[in-house]
Amino acid sequence: MSVPTGDAALPPGFQFRAATMADIPAVVAVWRAEEEAADGAAHTSEGGIAYYWRQPGRDFSANYWVVVDEQARVVGVLDAFDHAPGTSAEFTAAVHPAFHGRGIGSALLAQVEQVVSARCDARHGTGTSLAAPLAAQTKVSSTHGAAQRLFRAHGYAHVRDWREMTIDLTTDVRPVEVPDGLRFADFRPEQDARAVWETAEEAWQDHYNHTPASFETFMYYRVDAVEHFDNGLWIIAWDDDTNEIAGMCLCRIDRARGPEPRGWVSLLAVRRAWRGRGLGNTLMQAGFAAFRARGWQHAGLSVDGNSITRADRLYERMGMHEVHRSVIFEKVLREAPQPAVASTATI
Repeated sequence: MSVPTGDAALPPGFQFRAATMADIPAVVAVWRAEEEAADGAAHTSEGGIAYYWRQPGRDFSANYWVVVDEQARVVGVLDAFDHAPGTSAEFTAAVHPAFHGRGIGSALLAQVEQVVSARCDARHGTGTSLAAPLAAQTKVSSTHGAAQRLFRAHGYAHVRDWREMTIDLTTDVRPVEVPDGLRFADFRPEQDARAVWETAEEAWQDHYNHTPASFETFMYYRVDAVEHFDNGLWIIAWDDDTNEIAGMCLCRIDRARGPEPRGWVSLLAVRRAWRGRGLGNTLMQAGFAAFRARGWQHAGLSVDGNSITRADRLYERMGMHEVHRSVIFEKVLREAPQPAVASTATI
């Protein structure tokens, strides 16, 4: 599928085409213009887009598209990725503010819905009953009222929130007290990589819409593609008795919100058997201590504001506060069949 072809046509003079790596600067320009219009500040960078686009095995003709005008200028962007294979998908879409109000956004939504439905049919067969609803989902800034109105007008519902939080590391310093029976150690790539991946997969089973990642995909996003990867920012908690990982705090450097570097908590995971003992709090404090040791004054993370573990409340207790909120919109494209109900009628 090289170019999506849904029911809603683009306005005259515009067309879809598959994206290429050469489009990254133009794509970033569209995103930054949208962010400026919605939030008053832009944070998307060429490195950030390339981080996703360069993942080995990415099929541009199946995942990334741009909308171009008659002068071949990129004015819109669309990508779509599966969550659970063939039963749900996440997408992002943007239209340059100079081209708002022309129906391009509506066309993007129609196209992504057609793509998601076609992928489902290709994997499971047309008309196949699914165990779960077929849905399309996207995330948008809570301040982007125009985008939210567009989604609602096309049948999308606000299903949950996503919070970006930060902390001032110069004012909130707490000691790190390792729980009895555990030891903290830096990440050793050769020895620990697969155990860390397995821990992440187990701990994140409770995460909303978690899609299992292969070892290769995990290593790409967490290590290989991370600028200035520092294994000393991965704090691993080992159980002395079992020599298993009990939990971990995987961190990195971040420059997305300004010129000054800050620490970023990419993943906090505590396996179920070790929960309820304050280990998550202690791992976070160890991460903060590693940031301070590098001279960074702030740290941040993003978190599901509706998670069943209520991780955001843990972060608030630790002194973090919200600096940005995104809202998740979802549209069910195909309902799962309802279970049969036994009749209670008598003959």
